[in-house]
Amino acid sequence: MKYCKFLMLVVFLLNTKFALAAGLSTLEVIPTSWKLEDYMGGQVFVWFSESSCVNGQLQFPAHATSEDKNRFWSVVMTAKISKRKVFVNYFNDGCVIKSFGMHN
Repeated sequence: MKYCKFLMLVVFLLNTKFALAAGLSTLEVIPTSWKLEDYMGGQVFVWFSESSCVNGQLQFPAHATSEDKNRFWSVVMTAKISKRKVFVNYFNDGCVIKSFGMHN
């Protein structure tokens, strides 16, 4: 049992180290000023977010599914209407979204 806890701690610390090394940032905002843009081919971009990226741009990784993008679109639109905060974790290098969600 001690070995299992130790191993879980090591994995957690390594993930934290890699996230920091990769320049992971987090936004926690009400996305009222965000512009969502859907391009042909299924690519979805966020413009004018409060990210440190040029023009506040955020994008999905190449392996993101249509379901991921649809879920993101729904979360952002729901947050806009209800004036609730969303969080988006993204990599500074490339401004690629890692994860997202909405606060209670």
